[in-house]
Amino acid sequence: TVPVNRDVDDILIAYYVGQVDGLGNVLGYAGPVVARFDENGMPVGTISAIMVFDAVDFAQLTMDDVELIILHEMAHTLGLGTHWPYKCGVNCNKGDQSYTCPLAAAKYRELGLRGSLLLANDGGQGSRCGHWDEDSFLFSDWSELMTPFFDRNKEQLITAVTVAALEDLSYKVDYKARSEERR
Repeated sequence: TVPVNRDVDDILIAYYVGQVDGLGNVLGYAGPVVARFDENGMPVGTISAIMVFDAVDFAQLTMDDVELIILHEMAHTLGLGTHWPYKCGVNCNKGDQSYTCPLAAAKYRELGLRGSLLLANDGGQGSRCGHWDEDSFLFSDWSELMTPFFDRNKEQLITAVTVAALEDLSYKVDYKARSEERR
């Protein structure tokens, strides 16, 4: 715990790199520490958050891979996966993997992907209801940034589905913004 003696008007993200579980398995985890809530008690935004990374795994990864893992965990601090159980997947812990917020589900359909947009419910550490289901983005050469498993041999793309999920959580987004660099 580190005191912050200033106003936070956006989000304050702390991080820690150290021992998590050794080589393999958990590369990192993250989530809100303090959030803003609406009049119904639902989270609407993160004030402060923490990201924790496994130093043993990071020592084995390229800088590009480390950046993708940090980006994935940073998305959790904004509420992707961490606020979904309150708003977009309220029955996920009861076995219904459906993502129920409209915008990301619509983008998923627009991309012509198979089936329905589902949340991961495999019970794996940290992945239950907090990621897109791996099978929703099952491609040989790429995967979505917010699936639970990192695969060094695939591009980890931020799709319009994840951008729309931010909009589902009340963020203002720009679908036209693109990175100049494609991984």
